[in-house]
This record gives sequence, structure tokens and C-alpha cells, in this order.
Amino acid sequence: MKILNAVLFNATWFGCVLGGELWGAAGLFFMGVQTVWDKSHMDLFLAVMLGTFGWVLDSAWVVIGIVDYDGITVAPVWIVILWCAVGLSMNKCMRWFHHHAVLGAVVAAVAAPVSYLSAERLGATNVTDIYGLAAISLMWLVVFGCLFSLLRKIGSSHYGHAC
Repeated sequence: MKILNAVLFNATWFGCVLGGELWGAAGLFFMGVQTVWDKSHMDLFLAVMLGTFGWVLDSAWVVIGIVDYDGITVAPVWIVILWCAVGLSMNKCMRWFHHHAVLGAVVAAVAAPVSYLSAERLGATNVTDIYGLAAISLMWLVVFGCLFSLLRKIGSSHYGHAC
């Protein structure tokens, strides 16, 4: 199930970046089906929380001037879908990082600029301040480090079923 989750997560990322909300929502739907099938209902709560947090965070990057999404003043819906997909992956394909939070945080910090620059190359966004990617990277380092540590402390017995 971890491999399926990783495949669905990546399909959702590509769906969002290449096809926007419609294709991203399709990927997220299948991730949601997997979550319900696995009876990891608390992951749905995590997805909503990260979706909300991610929308606020990415909207801040727009306001600050680090990224631009075709001139809109807040992060688009497909960014919320991506953050929800992250929430649906935290206890599945990213579970290993619960016990290796520092490494998970570093991986996230490296993945942040790669993700934004890849999305830019595929035409989904425009990185307007290349140095601002360092701020995004630092934020992901802190956020994901805290998330992985928190999820380790909560544990699978209190936080849904994980594969």
C-alpha cells in the first residue's frame, strides 16, 4: 500500500502541474479511496489541515513575490490539492520519516525548490524570486520536521491505520 500511495501521490502532483484542478482532483480522489479503504480516517483530517495550511503558506509566497500563478493573488486550488495529497501520504509512503524526522525535514527542504522549479519548467507557475526558494526550503525544513516528529509521538495506534 505504501508503493500504491507513492504512485498516487506522484500522479496527483503531475496531474496538478500538467492539468490543474481537474486532473489533480482525480488523483486526490483515488488517494482518498485508498485512505478510506485502509480505514485511515484520521488521515483525512490531516489532509484538510495541510490543505488549509498549504493554501495560506503558498498564498503568502504569492503576496511576498516569490511565486506567481498566472497573476492571481492567492494560491490556486491545485496547490491545495497537492497539500491535501501530502496529508494523505504522511502516514503511508512517508511513514519511515516519522522515526527519522531530521532526515525527512532535510529531504523536504531539498524537494521544495526542486518541486517549484519543476512546476515552473512544466508551465504551472513562475518562480519570480529565485532566492525566495531558500525561504520556502527553510519553511519546509521546519514544517516537515515538526510534522514527522509529531506523527511519531502520536503513533499509529492513535492516528489511524497505516500500512
